[in-house]
Amino acid sequence: MVLAAPASAAPTPAWTQKADEIAAPWPGLQEASGSFRDYVLVRDPSDQRDDYGDAILGYGLLLNATRRNDPALADAGLRALEYSLERAARSPSTQVFHQLATVSAYNLARQRYADHPVFQRARSRWEDVLRRIEVYRIGRQKVTNKSIVEAILLLELVRSGLTSTQPGAALADPAATLALVKHFLASDLPEAARPFQIDGRTVLGDMPLLPPAYHGLSIGMLARTIELLGDEAPSAARTLLRRGVAASLAMAGPDGEVAYHGRSQAQAWTLTLTAYGAERSAQHGLAERTVGRLIDAYPTGPEGFLVTPSMAQGIDAAIPGVDEYVAAASYSGLTLMALEWAIAAGGGDAGGAQPSGAHVLGTGTGAWATSRRGDVWFAVKRTRTSPRDLRYDFGLMALKVRGGGTWGDAMPLRPRTVSGVDSVGPVLTAGGSVGYPEGTELRLGRAGAIVVRGGFRTRTGRWLRRGVTFTFAPVACGVRLTFAARAGDRFAYSGFFLDTPRRSGRTVRDGDQQLRFDTAPSVGVRAGYASGSDVGLTRAVARWKRTRAGTASIETCAR
Repeated sequence: MVLAAPASAAPTPAWTQKADEIAAPWPGLQEASGSFRDYVLVRDPSDQRDDYGDAILGYGLLLNATRRNDPALADAGLRALEYSLERAARSPSTQVFHQLATVSAYNLARQRYADHPVFQRARSRWEDVLRRIEVYRIGRQKVTNKSIVEAILLLELVRSGLTSTQPGAALADPAATLALVKHFLASDLPEAARPFQIDGRTVLGDMPLLPPAYHGLSIGMLARTIELLGDEAPSAARTLLRRGVAASLAMAGPDGEVAYHGRSQAQAWTLTLTAYGAERSAQHGLAERTVGRLIDAYPTGPEGFLVTPSMAQGIDAAIPGVDEYVAAASYSGLTLMALEWAIAAGGGDAGGAQPSGAHVLGTGTGAWATSRRGDVWFAVKRTRTSPRDLRYDFGLMALKVRGGGTWGDAMPLRPRTVSGVDSVGPVLTAGGSVGYPEGTELRLGRAGAIVVRGGFRTRTGRWLRRGVTFTFAPVACGVRLTFAARAGDRFAYSGFFLDTPRRSGRTVRDGDQQLRFDTAPSVGVRAGYASGSDVGLTRAVARWKRTRAGTASIETCAR
Protein backbone atom coordinates (compact mmCIF):
# COMPACT_ATOMS: atom_id res chain seq x y z
CA MET A 1 0.00 0.00 0.00
CA VAL A 2 1.67 3.21 -1.19
CA LEU A 3 0.24 6.67 -0.73
CA ALA A 4 1.33 9.76 -2.56
CA ALA A 5 4.47 11.52 -1.35
CA PRO A 6 4.39 15.30 -0.89
CA ALA A 7 4.75 17.25 -4.11
CA SER A 8 7.51 19.70 -4.86
CA ALA A 9 7.65 22.81 -7.03
CA ALA A 10 9.78 25.86 -7.61
CA PRO A 11 9.85 27.79 -4.29
CA THR A 12 8.95 31.46 -3.95
CA PRO A 13 12.15 33.36 -3.01
CA ALA A 14 10.57 35.60 -0.37
CA TRP A 15 8.91 32.59 1.22
CA THR A 16 12.08 30.54 1.38
CA GLN A 17 13.95 33.48 2.86
CA LYS A 18 11.31 33.77 5.59
CA ALA A 19 11.38 30.05 6.31
CA ASP A 20 15.17 30.16 6.58
CA GLU A 21 14.90 33.12 8.95
CA ILE A 22 12.44 31.26 11.19
CA ALA A 23 14.71 28.21 11.32
CA ALA A 24 18.03 30.01 11.76
CA PRO A 25 18.21 30.76 15.52
CA TRP A 26 16.92 27.47 16.89
CA PRO A 27 20.10 25.34 16.70
CA GLY A 28 21.75 27.97 18.87
CA LEU A 29 18.86 27.77 21.33
CA GLN A 30 19.06 23.99 21.68
CA GLU A 31 20.11 22.43 24.95
CA ALA A 32 22.54 19.52 25.14
CA SER A 33 19.53 17.26 25.71
CA GLY A 34 18.06 18.23 22.35
CA SER A 35 15.26 20.38 23.81
CA PHE A 36 14.78 23.99 22.69
CA ARG A 37 14.77 26.98 25.01
CA ASP A 38 11.27 28.45 24.81
CA TYR A 39 11.08 32.19 25.51
CA VAL A 40 7.44 31.98 26.65
CA LEU A 41 7.92 29.00 28.97
CA VAL A 42 11.04 30.58 30.49
CA ARG A 43 8.99 33.62 31.49
CA ASP A 44 5.64 32.04 32.28
CA PRO A 45 5.87 28.27 32.80
CA SER A 46 2.50 26.54 32.95
CA ASP A 47 1.04 23.08 32.46
CA GLN A 48 -1.52 24.69 30.16
CA ARG A 49 1.05 25.65 27.53
CA ASP A 50 1.30 23.49 24.43
CA ASP A 51 4.15 21.06 24.93
CA TYR A 52 4.87 19.55 21.52
CA GLY A 53 7.50 22.14 20.60
CA ASP A 54 10.55 19.87 20.43
CA ALA A 55 8.78 17.41 18.14
CA ILE A 56 7.13 19.84 15.75
CA LEU A 57 10.00 22.32 15.63
CA GLY A 58 12.32 19.38 15.06
CA TYR A 59 10.16 18.33 12.11
CA GLY A 60 10.04 21.89 10.78
CA LEU A 61 13.83 22.15 10.95
CA LEU A 62 14.15 18.80 9.19
CA LEU A 63 11.91 20.03 6.35
CA ASN A 64 13.94 23.21 6.08
CA ALA A 65 17.23 21.30 6.21
CA THR A 66 16.11 18.93 3.47
CA ARG A 67 15.19 21.76 1.12
CA ARG A 68 18.45 23.59 1.82
CA ASN A 69 20.68 20.53 2.20
CA ASP A 70 21.86 21.91 5.55
CA PRO A 71 23.44 19.23 7.79
CA ALA A 72 23.54 21.45 10.90
CA LEU A 73 19.79 22.04 10.78
CA ALA A 74 19.16 18.37 10.09
CA ASP A 75 21.25 17.46 13.12
CA ALA A 76 19.31 19.91 15.32
CA GLY A 77 15.98 18.63 14.07
CA LEU A 78 16.84 14.97 14.59
CA ARG A 79 18.23 15.60 18.08
CA ALA A 80 15.02 17.40 19.06
CA LEU A 81 12.91 14.57 17.72
CA GLU A 82 15.00 11.98 19.54
CA TYR A 83 14.55 13.94 22.77
CA SER A 84 10.78 14.09 22.29
CA LEU A 85 10.26 10.37 21.63
CA GLU A 86 9.78 9.40 25.26
CA ARG A 87 8.19 12.68 26.25
CA ALA A 88 4.64 12.47 24.93
CA ALA A 89 2.47 15.54 25.24
CA ARG A 90 0.50 15.83 28.46
CA SER A 91 -3.02 15.96 27.02
CA PRO A 92 -4.86 14.49 24.03
CA SER A 93 -5.40 17.99 22.64
CA THR A 94 -1.65 18.48 22.25
CA GLN A 95 -0.67 14.85 21.79
CA VAL A 96 -2.14 14.83 18.28
CA PHE A 97 0.35 17.50 17.14
CA HIS A 98 3.22 15.66 18.86
CA GLN A 99 2.28 12.45 17.04
CA LEU A 100 1.82 14.24 13.71
CA ALA A 101 5.36 15.61 13.94
CA THR A 102 6.83 12.31 15.14
CA VAL A 103 5.47 10.14 12.35
CA SER A 104 5.91 12.77 9.60
CA ALA A 105 9.52 13.30 10.61
CA TYR A 106 10.12 9.55 10.71
CA ASN A 107 8.98 9.18 7.11
CA LEU A 108 11.21 12.05 6.01
CA ALA A 109 14.19 10.79 8.00
CA ARG A 110 14.02 7.21 6.74
CA GLN A 111 14.03 8.52 3.17
CA ARG A 112 16.66 11.24 3.49
CA TYR A 113 18.61 10.65 6.71
CA ALA A 114 18.68 6.89 7.10
CA ASP A 115 22.47 6.96 7.63
CA HIS A 116 22.48 9.85 10.08
CA PRO A 117 23.91 8.67 13.43
CA VAL A 118 21.06 10.24 15.44
CA PHE A 119 18.42 8.51 13.33
CA GLN A 120 20.26 5.22 13.45
CA ARG A 121 20.55 5.50 17.23
CA ALA A 122 16.88 6.46 17.69
CA ARG A 123 15.22 4.42 14.94
CA SER A 124 14.25 1.40 17.01
CA ARG A 125 12.70 3.53 19.76
CA TRP A 126 11.08 5.74 17.13
CA GLU A 127 9.39 2.79 15.46
CA ASP A 128 8.25 1.43 18.79
CA VAL A 129 6.52 4.75 19.55
CA LEU A 130 4.76 4.68 16.18
CA ARG A 131 3.59 1.10 16.67
CA ARG A 132 1.81 2.10 19.90
CA ILE A 133 -0.26 4.98 18.45
CA GLU A 134 -4.00 4.36 18.58
CA VAL A 135 -6.92 6.09 16.88
CA TYR A 136 -8.31 8.53 19.44
CA ARG A 137 -10.75 10.85 17.63
CA ILE A 138 -11.90 9.75 14.19
CA GLY A 139 -15.09 7.72 14.39
CA ARG A 140 -15.18 8.11 18.17
CA GLN A 141 -15.53 11.81 19.04
CA LYS A 142 -17.11 15.00 17.78
CA VAL A 143 -15.39 16.36 14.69
CA THR A 144 -13.06 19.31 15.36
CA ASN A 145 -9.89 20.71 13.80
CA LYS A 146 -7.87 18.11 15.71
CA SER A 147 -9.76 15.33 13.95
CA ILE A 148 -8.21 16.53 10.69
CA VAL A 149 -4.77 16.62 12.32
CA GLU A 150 -5.30 13.02 13.40
CA ALA A 151 -6.20 12.10 9.82
CA ILE A 152 -2.76 13.28 8.69
CA LEU A 153 -0.86 11.36 11.34
CA LEU A 154 -2.81 8.19 10.49
CA LEU A 155 -2.02 8.59 6.80
CA GLU A 156 1.64 9.12 7.64
CA LEU A 157 1.55 5.97 9.77
CA VAL A 158 0.24 4.02 6.80
CA ARG A 159 2.98 5.55 4.63
CA SER A 160 5.62 4.38 7.09
CA GLY A 161 5.24 0.76 5.99
CA LEU A 162 5.34 -0.36 9.62
CA THR A 163 2.93 -2.80 11.22
CA SER A 164 2.13 -3.53 14.85
CA THR A 165 1.15 -6.52 16.96
CA GLN A 166 -0.30 -4.34 19.69
CA PRO A 167 -4.09 -4.74 19.89
CA GLY A 168 -5.89 -1.48 19.11
CA ALA A 169 -2.89 0.17 17.48
CA ALA A 170 -3.49 2.02 14.23
CA LEU A 171 -0.74 -0.04 12.60
CA ALA A 172 -2.29 -3.35 13.68
CA ASP A 173 -4.40 -3.10 10.52
CA PRO A 174 -3.07 -0.36 8.19
CA ALA A 175 -5.71 -1.09 5.55
CA ALA A 176 -8.52 -0.57 8.04
CA THR A 177 -6.86 2.64 9.28
CA LEU A 178 -6.64 3.95 5.73
CA ALA A 179 -10.30 3.09 5.12
CA LEU A 180 -11.27 4.87 8.35
CA VAL A 181 -9.52 8.07 7.26
CA LYS A 182 -11.09 7.96 3.82
CA HIS A 183 -14.55 7.55 5.34
CA PHE A 184 -13.88 10.46 7.66
CA LEU A 185 -12.86 12.67 4.73
CA ALA A 186 -15.68 11.49 2.48
CA SER A 187 -18.51 11.58 5.01
CA ASP A 188 -17.91 12.54 8.65
CA LEU A 189 -16.06 15.79 8.07
CA PRO A 190 -18.27 17.13 5.25
CA GLU A 191 -21.37 16.24 7.28
CA ALA A 192 -20.08 18.06 10.38
CA ALA A 193 -19.18 21.13 8.31
CA ARG A 194 -22.38 21.28 6.23
CA PRO A 195 -24.39 23.43 8.70
CA PHE A 196 -21.71 26.12 8.49
CA GLN A 197 -21.83 26.55 4.73
CA ILE A 198 -23.33 29.68 3.21
CA ASP A 199 -23.07 30.97 -0.36
CA GLY A 200 -20.72 28.14 -1.32
CA ARG A 201 -18.28 28.96 1.51
CA THR A 202 -17.72 26.68 4.48
CA VAL A 203 -16.09 27.72 7.75
CA LEU A 204 -14.28 24.78 9.35
CA GLY A 205 -12.57 24.23 12.66
CA ASP A 206 -14.29 24.38 16.00
CA MET A 207 -18.01 24.41 15.34
CA PRO A 208 -20.17 26.28 16.29
CA LEU A 209 -17.90 29.02 17.74
CA LEU A 210 -15.95 29.27 14.45
CA PRO A 211 -12.85 31.20 15.55
CA PRO A 212 -11.14 32.07 12.27
CA ALA A 213 -7.72 30.89 13.46
CA TYR A 214 -8.98 27.32 13.55
CA HIS A 215 -10.53 27.62 10.14
CA GLY A 216 -7.03 28.39 8.85
CA LEU A 217 -5.62 25.40 10.69
CA SER A 218 -8.37 23.16 9.35
CA ILE A 219 -8.01 24.05 5.68
CA GLY A 220 -4.23 23.64 5.93
CA MET A 221 -4.56 20.23 7.55
CA LEU A 222 -7.30 19.17 5.13
CA ALA A 223 -5.06 20.15 2.23
CA ARG A 224 -2.32 17.94 3.66
CA THR A 225 -4.61 14.90 3.78
CA ILE A 226 -5.50 15.47 0.13
CA GLU A 227 -1.86 15.85 -0.85
CA LEU A 228 -0.91 12.64 0.94
CA LEU A 229 -3.78 10.67 -0.58
CA GLY A 230 -3.28 12.03 -4.09
CA ASP A 231 -5.72 10.45 -6.52
CA GLU A 232 -7.24 8.45 -3.68
CA ALA A 233 -8.53 11.57 -1.91
CA PRO A 234 -12.36 11.55 -1.75
CA SER A 235 -14.10 14.06 -3.99
CA ALA A 236 -16.11 15.33 -1.02
CA ALA A 237 -12.88 16.33 0.73
CA ARG A 238 -11.68 18.18 -2.37
CA THR A 239 -14.99 20.02 -2.59
CA LEU A 240 -14.83 20.93 1.09
CA LEU A 241 -11.31 22.30 0.67
CA ARG A 242 -12.43 24.50 -2.23
CA ARG A 243 -15.32 25.83 -0.16
CA GLY A 244 -13.06 26.34 2.83
CA VAL A 245 -10.53 28.29 0.80
CA ALA A 246 -13.39 30.33 -0.68
CA ALA A 247 -14.31 31.24 2.90
CA SER A 248 -10.69 32.21 3.57
CA LEU A 249 -10.73 34.48 0.54
CA ALA A 250 -13.83 36.23 1.89
CA MET A 251 -12.65 36.46 5.51
CA ALA A 252 -9.03 37.56 4.97
CA GLY A 253 -8.21 41.21 5.35
CA PRO A 254 -6.69 42.97 2.34
CA ASP A 255 -3.32 42.83 4.14
CA GLY A 256 -3.60 39.05 4.61
CA GLU A 257 -4.71 39.04 8.25
CA VAL A 258 -6.93 36.04 9.00
CA ALA A 259 -7.19 35.61 12.80
CA TYR A 260 -8.63 38.90 14.00
CA HIS A 261 -11.16 37.65 16.55
CA GLY A 262 -11.48 34.72 18.93
CA ARG A 263 -8.78 32.57 20.41
CA SER A 264 -5.35 32.16 18.81
CA GLN A 265 -5.76 35.73 17.61
CA ALA A 266 -2.94 36.92 15.33
CA GLN A 267 -0.83 33.78 15.78
CA ALA A 268 1.66 33.14 12.99
CA TRP A 269 0.65 29.57 12.14
CA THR A 270 -2.80 30.79 11.07
CA LEU A 271 -1.11 32.53 8.13
CA THR A 272 1.08 29.70 6.89
CA LEU A 273 -1.61 27.02 7.19
CA THR A 274 -4.00 29.28 5.29
CA ALA A 275 -1.29 29.81 2.68
CA TYR A 276 -0.70 26.09 2.28
CA GLY A 277 -4.41 25.38 1.87
CA ALA A 278 -4.62 28.18 -0.68
CA GLU A 279 -1.65 26.87 -2.65
CA ARG A 280 -3.17 23.40 -2.80
CA SER A 281 -6.35 25.03 -4.17
CA ALA A 282 -4.54 27.10 -6.82
CA GLN A 283 -5.33 30.34 -4.95
CA HIS A 284 -1.82 31.77 -5.01
CA GLY A 285 -2.97 35.35 -4.51
CA LEU A 286 -4.41 34.51 -1.10
CA ALA A 287 -1.24 32.63 -0.19
CA GLU A 288 0.88 35.62 -1.22
CA ARG A 289 -1.16 37.94 1.02
CA THR A 290 -0.98 35.71 4.07
CA VAL A 291 2.73 34.93 3.76
CA GLY A 292 3.30 38.60 2.96
CA ARG A 293 1.77 39.50 6.30
CA LEU A 294 3.99 36.93 8.00
CA ILE A 295 7.03 38.55 6.39
CA ASP A 296 5.94 42.08 7.30
CA ALA A 297 4.64 41.65 10.85
CA TYR A 298 6.41 38.65 12.44
CA PRO A 299 10.15 39.17 12.95
CA THR A 300 12.73 36.87 14.46
CA GLY A 301 14.64 38.02 17.52
CA PRO A 302 17.63 36.70 19.45
CA GLU A 303 15.34 34.32 21.38
CA GLY A 304 13.73 32.91 18.25
CA PHE A 305 10.86 33.56 15.88
CA LEU A 306 8.21 35.80 17.45
CA VAL A 307 4.86 34.05 17.09
CA THR A 308 2.63 37.15 17.36
CA PRO A 309 3.22 40.77 16.30
CA SER A 310 2.82 41.77 19.95
CA MET A 311 5.89 39.71 20.90
CA ALA A 312 8.01 42.06 18.81
CA GLN A 313 6.89 44.91 21.09
CA GLY A 314 8.10 43.13 24.22
CA ILE A 315 7.69 39.48 25.13
CA ASP A 316 6.93 40.10 28.81
CA ALA A 317 4.26 42.67 27.98
CA ALA A 318 2.81 40.46 25.24
CA ILE A 319 2.25 37.29 27.27
CA PRO A 320 -0.93 38.51 29.08
CA GLY A 321 -2.47 39.32 25.69
CA VAL A 322 -2.09 35.83 24.23
CA ASP A 323 -3.80 32.57 25.14
CA GLU A 324 -2.72 30.53 28.14
CA TYR A 325 -1.67 27.68 25.83
CA VAL A 326 0.79 29.67 23.69
CA ALA A 327 4.36 28.36 23.55
CA ALA A 328 7.14 29.71 21.35
CA ALA A 329 8.75 26.46 20.20
CA SER A 330 5.42 24.76 19.48
CA TYR A 331 4.09 27.63 17.39
CA SER A 332 7.38 28.37 15.67
CA GLY A 333 7.46 24.73 14.61
CA LEU A 334 3.84 24.75 13.45
CA THR A 335 4.45 27.94 11.45
CA LEU A 336 7.64 26.64 9.88
CA MET A 337 6.16 23.24 9.06
CA ALA A 338 3.21 24.77 7.20
CA LEU A 339 5.40 27.29 5.41
CA GLU A 340 7.67 24.52 4.16
CA TRP A 341 4.59 22.60 2.99
CA ALA A 342 3.43 25.73 1.15
CA ILE A 343 6.85 26.23 -0.44
CA ALA A 344 6.82 22.65 -1.70
CA ALA A 345 3.30 23.13 -3.08
CA GLY A 346 4.10 26.53 -4.61
CA GLY A 347 4.51 27.69 -8.15
CA GLY A 348 0.81 28.09 -8.94
CA ASP A 349 -0.85 30.86 -10.90
CA ALA A 350 -1.89 34.21 -9.47
CA GLY A 351 -5.45 33.08 -8.65
CA GLY A 352 -7.01 34.15 -5.40
CA ALA A 353 -8.10 37.75 -5.92
CA GLN A 354 -10.03 38.96 -2.90
CA PRO A 355 -13.76 39.02 -3.69
CA SER A 356 -15.28 42.48 -3.58
CA GLY A 357 -18.41 43.42 -1.68
CA ALA A 358 -19.69 41.94 1.57
CA HIS A 359 -19.86 38.32 2.71
CA VAL A 360 -21.49 36.41 5.56
CA LEU A 361 -19.23 33.71 7.00
CA GLY A 362 -20.55 30.74 8.90
CA THR A 363 -23.92 30.37 10.55
CA GLY A 364 -25.34 30.50 14.05
CA THR A 365 -23.76 32.17 17.05
CA GLY A 366 -20.26 32.07 15.57
CA ALA A 367 -21.19 33.86 12.34
CA TRP A 368 -19.56 37.06 11.22
CA ALA A 369 -19.38 39.13 8.05
CA THR A 370 -16.78 41.12 6.16
CA SER A 371 -17.21 44.04 3.82
CA ARG A 372 -14.92 45.91 1.47
CA ARG A 373 -16.04 49.13 -0.16
CA GLY A 374 -13.47 51.39 -1.76
CA ASP A 375 -10.64 52.02 0.67
CA VAL A 376 -12.43 50.53 3.69
CA TRP A 377 -12.54 46.89 4.85
CA PHE A 378 -14.13 45.70 8.09
CA ALA A 379 -15.43 42.65 9.95
CA VAL A 380 -18.48 42.45 12.22
CA LYS A 381 -19.36 39.57 14.58
CA ARG A 382 -23.01 38.70 15.09
CA THR A 383 -22.96 38.13 18.84
CA ARG A 384 -20.60 37.63 21.72
CA THR A 385 -19.75 34.01 22.43
CA SER A 386 -17.79 34.61 25.62
CA PRO A 387 -19.00 37.01 28.33
CA ARG A 388 -15.47 37.75 29.55
CA ASP A 389 -13.07 37.66 26.60
CA LEU A 390 -13.46 40.71 24.38
CA ARG A 391 -11.91 38.79 21.46
CA TYR A 392 -15.30 36.98 21.26
CA ASP A 393 -17.42 40.11 21.61
CA PHE A 394 -20.22 41.49 19.44
CA GLY A 395 -19.69 44.11 16.79
CA LEU A 396 -16.82 45.69 14.90
CA MET A 397 -13.85 43.35 15.29
CA ALA A 398 -11.42 44.63 12.66
CA LEU A 399 -11.17 47.75 10.52
CA LYS A 400 -8.61 48.51 7.83
CA VAL A 401 -8.35 51.64 5.70
CA ARG A 402 -6.16 52.17 2.65
CA GLY A 403 -4.12 55.33 2.40
CA GLY A 404 -1.33 56.05 -0.06
CA GLY A 405 -1.87 52.65 -1.63
CA THR A 406 -1.21 50.78 1.65
CA TRP A 407 -3.73 49.10 3.91
CA GLY A 408 -3.39 49.74 7.64
CA ASP A 409 -5.32 49.08 10.83
CA ALA A 410 -7.72 51.88 11.67
CA MET A 411 -8.24 50.40 15.13
CA PRO A 412 -6.37 47.84 17.22
CA LEU A 413 -7.71 44.31 17.54
CA ARG A 414 -9.72 43.57 20.67
CA PRO A 415 -7.54 42.64 23.65
CA ARG A 416 -7.70 39.37 25.54
CA THR A 417 -9.61 39.77 28.79
CA VAL A 418 -10.19 37.02 31.36
CA SER A 419 -12.25 38.30 34.28
CA GLY A 420 -15.71 39.79 34.77
CA VAL A 421 -18.60 40.22 32.33
CA ASP A 422 -17.43 42.68 29.72
CA SER A 423 -18.28 44.11 26.32
CA VAL A 424 -17.04 46.92 24.11
CA GLY A 425 -20.69 47.77 23.60
CA PRO A 426 -22.77 49.65 23.03
CA VAL A 427 -23.85 48.67 26.55
CA LEU A 428 -27.34 49.90 27.50
CA THR A 429 -28.48 50.95 30.97
CA ALA A 430 -32.26 51.37 31.22
CA GLY A 431 -34.73 50.94 34.05
CA GLY A 432 -31.94 50.15 36.47
CA SER A 433 -30.70 47.18 34.42
CA VAL A 434 -27.64 46.74 32.21
CA GLY A 435 -27.92 45.10 28.79
CA TYR A 436 -25.17 43.86 26.52
CA PRO A 437 -25.53 43.87 22.72
CA GLU A 438 -26.49 40.59 21.12
CA GLY A 439 -27.43 39.66 17.59
CA THR A 440 -29.87 36.96 16.53
CA GLU A 441 -29.68 37.62 12.77
CA LEU A 442 -26.86 38.73 10.49
CA ARG A 443 -27.41 39.98 6.96
CA LEU A 444 -25.91 42.24 4.33
CA GLY A 445 -27.31 45.68 3.71
CA ARG A 446 -26.96 48.23 0.96
CA ALA A 447 -23.72 49.87 -0.14
CA GLY A 448 -21.48 47.52 1.84
CA ALA A 449 -23.37 47.73 5.13
CA ILE A 450 -23.52 44.81 7.57
CA VAL A 451 -26.78 44.59 9.52
CA VAL A 452 -27.28 42.77 12.83
CA ARG A 453 -30.78 42.29 14.21
CA GLY A 454 -31.06 41.64 17.93
CA GLY A 455 -31.07 43.74 21.05
CA PHE A 456 -29.66 43.92 24.57
CA ARG A 457 -29.52 41.10 27.15
CA THR A 458 -28.71 41.29 30.84
CA ARG A 459 -25.90 39.20 32.29
CA THR A 460 -28.48 36.61 33.37
CA GLY A 461 -29.73 36.22 29.78
CA ARG A 462 -32.97 38.19 30.10
CA TRP A 463 -33.82 40.42 27.16
CA LEU A 464 -33.67 44.03 28.29
CA ARG A 465 -34.69 45.21 24.82
CA ARG A 466 -35.47 43.35 21.63
CA GLY A 467 -36.05 44.29 18.02
CA VAL A 468 -32.96 46.50 17.76
CA THR A 469 -31.19 46.83 14.41
CA PHE A 470 -27.45 47.57 14.49
CA THR A 471 -26.17 48.82 11.14
CA PHE A 472 -22.44 48.97 10.42
CA ALA A 473 -21.95 51.06 7.29
CA PRO A 474 -18.69 52.05 5.58
CA VAL A 475 -17.84 55.73 5.42
CA ALA A 476 -14.83 57.41 3.82
CA CYS A 477 -12.63 57.12 6.91
CA GLY A 478 -13.98 53.93 8.49
CA VAL A 479 -17.32 52.59 9.79
CA ARG A 480 -20.43 54.18 11.28
CA LEU A 481 -22.60 52.16 13.68
CA THR A 482 -26.21 53.27 14.05
CA PHE A 483 -29.06 51.92 16.19
CA ALA A 484 -32.34 53.16 17.68
CA ALA A 485 -32.32 54.70 21.15
CA ARG A 486 -34.98 55.93 23.53
CA ALA A 487 -35.09 59.05 25.66
CA GLY A 488 -33.36 58.43 28.96
CA ASP A 489 -31.18 55.57 27.68
CA ARG A 490 -27.65 55.54 28.98
CA PHE A 491 -24.92 53.98 26.84
CA ALA A 492 -21.27 53.02 27.22
CA TYR A 493 -18.92 52.22 24.38
CA SER A 494 -15.21 51.39 24.48
CA GLY A 495 -12.42 52.10 22.06
CA PHE A 496 -8.87 50.79 22.33
CA PHE A 497 -5.99 53.09 21.46
CA LEU A 498 -2.26 52.72 20.93
CA ASP A 499 -1.65 56.03 22.71
CA THR A 500 -3.51 57.82 25.50
CA PRO A 501 -6.63 59.27 23.86
CA ARG A 502 -8.12 62.70 24.43
CA ARG A 503 -11.70 63.90 24.18
CA SER A 504 -12.64 67.00 22.22
CA GLY A 505 -16.38 67.63 22.08
CA ARG A 506 -18.02 64.55 20.57
CA THR A 507 -14.69 63.00 19.50
CA VAL A 508 -12.20 60.74 21.31
CA ARG A 509 -8.89 60.39 19.50
CA ASP A 510 -5.21 59.63 19.51
CA GLY A 511 -2.73 60.02 16.65
CA ASP A 512 -4.06 57.01 14.73
CA GLN A 513 -7.76 56.60 15.46
CA GLN A 514 -10.83 58.58 16.41
CA LEU A 515 -14.29 57.73 17.74
CA ARG A 516 -17.06 60.21 17.05
CA PHE A 517 -20.38 60.06 18.93
CA ASP A 518 -23.71 61.78 18.23
CA THR A 519 -23.64 63.13 21.80
CA ALA A 520 -20.64 64.49 23.69
CA PRO A 521 -19.68 61.74 26.16
CA SER A 522 -17.78 61.63 29.40
CA VAL A 523 -14.66 59.48 29.04
CA GLY A 524 -12.78 57.25 31.47
CA VAL A 525 -9.37 55.86 30.55
CA ARG A 526 -7.76 52.60 31.64
CA ALA A 527 -4.35 51.35 30.52
CA GLY A 528 -2.69 47.95 30.53
CA TYR A 529 -4.50 45.92 27.86
CA ALA A 530 -2.83 43.68 25.27
CA SER A 531 -3.90 41.71 22.22
CA GLY A 532 -2.07 39.37 19.90
CA SER A 533 -1.15 42.38 17.78
CA ASP A 534 -0.42 45.12 20.31
CA VAL A 535 0.77 45.68 23.85
CA GLY A 536 0.17 48.76 25.96
CA LEU A 537 -3.37 49.37 24.73
CA THR A 538 -5.41 52.04 26.49
CA ARG A 539 -9.17 51.66 26.84
CA ALA A 540 -11.36 54.73 26.59
CA VAL A 541 -14.89 54.13 27.92
CA ALA A 542 -17.28 56.76 26.60
CA ARG A 543 -20.59 57.24 28.47
CA TRP A 544 -23.55 59.37 27.46
CA LYS A 545 -27.28 59.81 28.04
CA ARG A 546 -29.92 60.23 25.35
CA THR A 547 -32.18 63.17 25.98
CA ARG A 548 -34.53 62.25 23.15
CA ALA A 549 -35.51 59.23 21.11
CA GLY A 550 -33.79 58.79 17.79
CA THR A 551 -30.83 57.21 16.06
CA ALA A 552 -27.61 56.86 18.01
CA SER A 553 -24.37 56.76 16.03
CA ILE A 554 -20.75 55.85 16.71
CA GLU A 555 -18.15 56.40 14.02
CA THR A 556 -14.77 54.62 14.12
CA CYS A 557 -12.23 56.19 11.80
CA ALA A 558 -8.58 56.33 10.90
CA ARG A 559 -7.25 59.83 11.43
